[in-house]
Amino acid sequence: AYLANGRTEDVFTLSDAILSTEGGQNVEETYLYRSQAYALLGDDTAAAAALAIAQELNPNLETAVSD
Repeated sequence: AYLANGRTEDVFTLSDAILSTEGGQNVEETYLYRSQAYALLGDDTAAAAALAIAQELNPNLETAVSD
């Protein structure tokens, strides 16, 4: 919902909180949402980096993202 409303700062706030928890760095969706937020902001380099982490955590994510 945050992304759909352009609330990228809220995406980063929430994802930072998730990433700071034990095991939070293993949640690929967190990186996927960060990637989308960076893309909305026009930061293609950061978007690609976050997406790469998401795909590393879940190699099956590539198919879902590219479809």
